[in-house]
Amino acid sequence: MAQKYYMPYNDEERASWLNNFASKLPQYASKYGIAPEEMMDIQNSAQYFTAVLNYRTQLQAFQAAVTDHKNALVKGLKAGAVLQLLTPPNFMLSMPVEAGIFIRATALVNRMKAHLRYTEADGSDLGIIGTERSVTDTNTIKPDISARIAGGGRPEIVWGRQGMTALEIQKRIGDEPWRLLALDTVPNYTDMEPLPSAGQSVVWQYRAMYHFKDERVGVWSDVVAITVTG
Repeated sequence: MAQKYYMPYNDEERASWLNNFASKLPQYASKYGIAPEEMMDIQNSAQYFTAVLNYRTQLQAFQAAVTDHKNALVKGLKAGAVLQLLTPPNFMLSMPVEAGIFIRATALVNRMKAHLRYTEADGSDLGIIGTERSVTDTNTIKPDISARIAGGGRPEIVWGRQGMTALEIQKRIGDEPWRLLALDTVPNYTDMEPLPSAGQSVVWQYRAMYHFKDERVGVWSDVVAITVTG
């Protein structure tokens, strides 16, 4: 059994789709009776949504820098290292657009695909023809995760999407209860929590479960463990 879709599930892929749709829409406006204000809305929405995602990325990087800065203040630095000054992101967003960007885009796509002059060639160019994908059994799907040490000695959780929307990652240290670490939408995930004290080693454990359209699906992954050193 298979299903067809054209709209991606995660934010970055949606932004890419929307930018392609917005850039090519003007050449189809006359054919499909798209009003100038509709076309401008899609173009402004693509620009603004992309800017918001970029701003979020900068904020996440700054948050990680704040954590490293705080840890350096507490634990000190290795010989020769210099405490880096914190520089908040300087980012200006354009005028916001109306909420419901992808609701409006989908309505416009549906209208175009119902038009008497609609062709598969147009749909392929605009990115509104879904690719065929086997339906995943969301009752049994199980994440396959692994852990490795990445930059700064931090654990990185390696995972694959398997068509799901996000991955819920839980963590525990020793015999403590499992707790939520992150709901990650873009593989892979780097654990930015404070490292152990200098010279100390601790085993961190992780498990994960997929989310699809804001709901947990499938079963928990196998537990992976990794030794983290401060």
